[in-house]
Amino acid sequence: MAAESRRQIWLLAILSIALVGVLWWRLSPEPVAAPVAPGRQAQAAAGRRGKDAAAGTAVEAVHLDALAASRAKPGEEARDPFRFNAPVAPPPTPVTPVAAPEDAAGLPAGLSPAAPPGPPPMLLKFIGILKPASASPIAVLTDGKNVFYGREGETIEGRYRIERIGVESVEMAWADGQGHQVIRLSGS
Repeated sequence: MAAESRRQIWLLAILSIALVGVLWWRLSPEPVAAPVAPGRQAQAAAGRRGKDAAAGTAVEAVHLDALAASRAKPGEEARDPFRFNAPVAPPPTPVTPVAAPEDAAGLPAGLSPAAPPGPPPMLLKFIGILKPASASPIAVLTDGKNVFYGREGETIEGRYRIERIGVESVEMAWADGQGHQVIRLSGS
């Protein structure tokens, strides 16, 4: 048994050394080439030209007169990098809006006045009912952070009133009487 554990230790040591070597090789920076002296740079360029000529590749002529040609100023042409040599469409002509006929309320024809906004939705979840033997049922509600308990007629969080507790839902109303909402049992 001792020979087997000693073998595993040696194998682990070899693998660790191999891992360190691979990481060093992968993460080491690339060697930087030494700068070439100006005289040697010209010699290297001449050597490359000689190799290109020997290989039969032609060197393209430089057109210096094209540098003096007039060009369009930036902003004179519309530039679209996704179209090549395609004509640019002229800008659209402005369209004058035609006034729609209005009804007696001053609204365009076919539109009715917007209904006044109702109360915001109640952000409570109905998660359960407690049924004590001697008293009325207690609704268990949550807003995601806090848990609230209440019987029919009680106010929760100072803004909601429990109107009716059912088997699978609870009917809630805003304490100021703005509206009501039925919240179904969510179980979570």
